[in-house]
Amino acid sequence: MQEPGSRGAPLIAVTGRRRPAHGVHTGPAMLDSLHLDVYFTGYAEHVGAAGGIAVYVPSTTDPEALLDRVDGLILSGGADVDPIRYGAARCSTTPELDPERDATELALLDAALARELPVLAICRGLQLVNVSRGGTLHAHLDEHQVGPWHEVLIEPGSMLGGLHGATTSVNSLHHQSIDRLGDDLVVTGRALDGIVEAVELPGSRLLGVQWHPEQLAGPQPVFDWLVDGARERSAIR
Repeated sequence: MQEPGSRGAPLIAVTGRRRPAHGVHTGPAMLDSLHLDVYFTGYAEHVGAAGGIAVYVPSTTDPEALLDRVDGLILSGGADVDPIRYGAARCSTTPELDPERDATELALLDAALARELPVLAICRGLQLVNVSRGGTLHAHLDEHQVGPWHEVLIEPGSMLGGLHGATTSVNSLHHQSIDRLGDDLVVTGRALDGIVEAVELPGSRLLGVQWHPEQLAGPQPVFDWLVDGARERSAIR
C-alpha cells in the first residue's frame, strides 16, 4: 500500500526493439511493410511484482522528455551494440544491428544518470553501458555458453552482493561480453571462467547484469532494488 500523499507506484521505462511486422502480425499482407516495437513481457511482469509500473519506450522517444516523467530505467536485452561505437569492425558473428536503438538508449542512459535515476542494464544493456564509457566488447564467445545455467561470484560490499550474497546461479544467453572495462565502472560479478557478469558505477544507482533475470521464475532482487530506488527518487521530486 502506498503512503498517503505519495505519487503512487513508480514508473519504470523499459526499452524494446523494432521489428518488421512481417512474420509477427496476424493481419492482412498489406501490413507486412510496417514495423513493430517489441517487448518481452517478463520485464513488465517483474517490475509489477516489485511494485512498479512498466512504461514501454518507443524507439522514437525523446529521451529528455521521457526521463523527466519516469522514476527508473531498464536497458533491456537485444541486438549487438554496433562495433563501430567501440572501434571494432563488423564481422560474420554479428547477426543484427540497430544503430538507431544504440543512439536512443545511449541518450536515455545519459539522461537517467544526470537525473540520478536508478538504472538496471540487462545483457545488451550492460554491454551498452560499458561502451558508453569507452569500454570494448568481445565480439563472440565460443566457450562460455556450456549450458543454460552457471554460477556468478559476487564482490563483497557491492550493491549486487547486498542483493544476492557471495554467489548466485544465473541463466546464460549472451554471445558477447565485456573486454576492456569502461571508465569508472567496477566489476562486481564474474562467472567461474572470468567473464564479467555484473558491473556498477560508484556514486550512481546503476547496476548492470549480463544474465536475464526477467526470464527467471519467482522474485528477482534486482527488480526490487530498481523499484525501491525509483520509489525513493520519486519521493524527492
